[in-house]
Amino acid sequence: MALMACLLLPALCRADGSDARPMRYKMDYVSGAYLRKSGSTLHFVTADLEWPAWINAGRPQTLMNHLAAKLFGNTDFAVADGFDRYLDSLGEPLEAVPDDDAALNKVYHTLELKLVEYSTARYISFRIMAAERNAKSHQVRSMVHHIFTYDIVNDRILGKTDLLRKICFEGNVAYYDFMNLVRLQTPSEYWEDERFYSMGFPQEFCLMNDGLVCDLGFTTYDSPANLLVFIPYKEAYDYYTKALKKLLQAEARLNPVEPVAAQTPASEAVDTTMVYNVAEENPVFQGGQDEMIKFMTDNLRFPPIEEMLEIKGRVVLQFVVERDGTVSTVSVVGPASPGYDREAVRVVKMMPRWTPGKIGGQSVRTRMSLPITWKPQ
Repeated sequence: MALMACLLLPALCRADGSDARPMRYKMDYVSGAYLRKSGSTLHFVTADLEWPAWINAGRPQTLMNHLAAKLFGNTDFAVADGFDRYLDSLGEPLEAVPDDDAALNKVYHTLELKLVEYSTARYISFRIMAAERNAKSHQVRSMVHHIFTYDIVNDRILGKTDLLRKICFEGNVAYYDFMNLVRLQTPSEYWEDERFYSMGFPQEFCLMNDGLVCDLGFTTYDSPANLLVFIPYKEAYDYYTKALKKLLQAEARLNPVEPVAAQTPASEAVDTTMVYNVAEENPVFQGGQDEMIKFMTDNLRFPPIEEMLEIKGRVVLQFVVERDGTVSTVSVVGPASPGYDREAVRVVKMMPRWTPGKIGGQSVRTRMSLPITWKPQ
């Protein structure tokens, strides 16, 4: 496999915050480890979050509320604000573990929000995982594992009965046929391992590549366990509701997206806190364009699913080159696939310091756009 990246022309990495394609969603990414202290308790937080700042030129409140409720139990704030408030609720921030930590109670928090699939102007699917574990008792105090699909056309969260016909559920004629289909798609070791002694109807579903992802929710001797199983579109189609078939077959309706306006300052006043889309001297990667191409191709790796299926795609990133040359606020504004998007974000976050953009001789924060084309060979 080889990577064909659209980095060969300097004009393609540009400080105008734009791209030739219309942007259909903007995905923001936050990942890291955080330490908080509240009284005699230390809270260790690991977060890996990706959420839509907007979809198809809008901010669907139904989706935003659902994400915030499942992650933080609060729908009053956007996901980004909700995460900040969640951290604040755990106490004061610490730079390092205190020396007397042996006497402190320790609680470990894990928050994960992942894009599963985006079908242009039709639907978007996510997976959420949130867990809280006490270090002394090893007890999991709370656990959320949730997969779902948001119907962009009709502005609603799709549940089981929105995706599957009534005949699929227990007590109906196609129940055993559907469960046999699920079983056929499940790795045999889960049926042969005696630890997995019970499996009921899949707990939740979401759409992926127009196929169906099932959360089986096995019961084990130790604790509940989640297993995601994919049923291909052709296999699952007969079980879909009429409304879902209509959604999948409908022509995508795209709302117009306003172009990003160039932000240029008055020559006599440069605001060093503002993010500019155009600078008098644009940011430069260390060593220039050729070194950036080498850095990207040396570090980018094909995600397993995309490599296996030989999926082609083009992802467009936006990021800010700060006044000190560091890269921040990396977003996807032109998606290729969840795997390609994540990998591109990961590598851009690894970039060394740039030479920052300048206006009137002063270093300024500058927004850059960078397209990358993935082409397995």
